[in-house]
Amino acid sequence: TRDDAGSSFAFAPALSLGKWETMQAKRVRLQIRYSVDEDEDALDYTKTFKRCKRILQDLYPDVHVEGVPQIKGDDGFRILVDGKLVYEKPKERSGVYLSVKTLAREVNRARRQRRPTTTYGSGREASNRTAADVPKYD
Repeated sequence: TRDDAGSSFAFAPALSLGKWETMQAKRVRLQIRYSVDEDEDALDYTKTFKRCKRILQDLYPDVHVEGVPQIKGDDGFRILVDGKLVYEKPKERSGVYLSVKTLAREVNRARRQRRPTTTYGSGREASNRTAADVPKYD
């Protein structure tokens, strides 16, 4: 029954608007800028954007991925993490080749900037703690 399944979570406070805004502010923003053109000769990166978005959301579920189509722009495909250019498709290359290692490094760097380590209590109290002070959970 439902009561048996949720017995360990007897009360969960409602999520306030302030808490939700704080959580959203700590999410890393990943922006994909891609060209879209109605001409048959020009390259359209809509399918490539959708594939990249699906891959990136699977790899980094806490990252906010958004696409920005550029209609009358140059033929390009760019990925920005928190406004910093991480990947740009070279003009001479026909496809988009993502380096997961580079993306992971930049996403982790952005996470550390948005979510610095937090110490609870005053610095002196936290630094004087020993292993005996930490409660053990069995």
